[in-house]
Amino acid sequence: MESRVAEWEHIIRNELRYKLDMEIALLRSGIRHLCLDEALLLQKRNQLCPIAKLPPEILSEIFITAAAQEYRRTSRSKEATTVVPLILSRICSDWRQIALGLSEIWASFHYRVATRDVIKQAGLLSQWLRRAGSRLLTIRLSFRDEQAWVHSCSTVIIDALAPYSRQWRDLDLVVTNTWLERLYHLHESMDSLQSLSIRPVAWVRQTEMFATAPKLRKVEFMTRHFSAFTLPWVQLTTATIHFPSVYDAHTTLQRCPNLTSCHFKSVDSIHALTFFAPLSHGKLELLEIAVDTDRDIPFVTSFVNALEFPRLRRLDLSLPAQYEDPFPLVETLIERSHCYLQSVNIGGPDLSGDAMTEFILRNSECIRRVTNNIPQDDEN
Repeated sequence: MESRVAEWEHIIRNELRYKLDMEIALLRSGIRHLCLDEALLLQKRNQLCPIAKLPPEILSEIFITAAAQEYRRTSRSKEATTVVPLILSRICSDWRQIALGLSEIWASFHYRVATRDVIKQAGLLSQWLRRAGSRLLTIRLSFRDEQAWVHSCSTVIIDALAPYSRQWRDLDLVVTNTWLERLYHLHESMDSLQSLSIRPVAWVRQTEMFATAPKLRKVEFMTRHFSAFTLPWVQLTTATIHFPSVYDAHTTLQRCPNLTSCHFKSVDSIHALTFFAPLSHGKLELLEIAVDTDRDIPFVTSFVNALEFPRLRRLDLSLPAQYEDPFPLVETLIERSHCYLQSVNIGGPDLSGDAMTEFILRNSECIRRVTNNIPQDDEN
């Protein structure tokens, strides 16, 4: 008897479950239809917006301008990533069609990667690059969790970039050693590379992957191992080197006779020489030298006193705050170079207005502007 009761209870529960499942299915079907009706109504309402009346050609120009402005903003930020193309492609079907058809809005971007999401991010990066079509690429790539990448062997991100190496025009990378090894195998396919910025997260071995880039003109290296890189020195016109030794700075000027702009940031006296052979550079127009500690001053002074720049027009010096009077160093450079130096910016020590005025009067034939402790980005 008990078994018959249990059997009937089981049958009743199954029938009740079936009925409830049917009701749930009907409700879900109704919700789907309501969502479709809502989407159609929203689409009709959106058509009443003034922007919906703009022709695709005008919307395309707006999208291109918005993407360009965002990239300029993200290129100055360590944290901001490029999102405007994605946002534009998710507003509505019409905008998505326009955004996906504009390869130029996908061709410049800043992408930040993290070790925990690297596989997914590599897939998204590949999709992004496909949308750029055959455009030349401006790529900035950095890490959200940099310390986790120091010993990482993952190469899926650089492997996603590799098929597009012939389209790289401007490349700004934070890299691991395994990435540098991958880049070496691409050294013959960087035909379009014009600008390169590299910051390794670890010690770098001797490498030559950029030495044959035929169009490379502008480089920036943020590493104390700059000497490990071999570059097409003769063709470079702009160089920014962070943490160079004084020897590296002198050697760079020797190797790069076509430089017009050169920036040495946080110059270090490690491996420094007390004597430097005289060096005349006939094309340099802008020179920046930044020194962080008093310990490095004698070596940097010896380095500067060996230089001649006949075409120098602008000099930026950043010195320790205790440095008393930088003007004699500048004036000897002017006299030795016979240059028409017009602008001098001194960072670090606070200089009196009288001292700056006297410097200008003594060099009135060339000097037009002297500034003190004004960040370069704030200069007019």
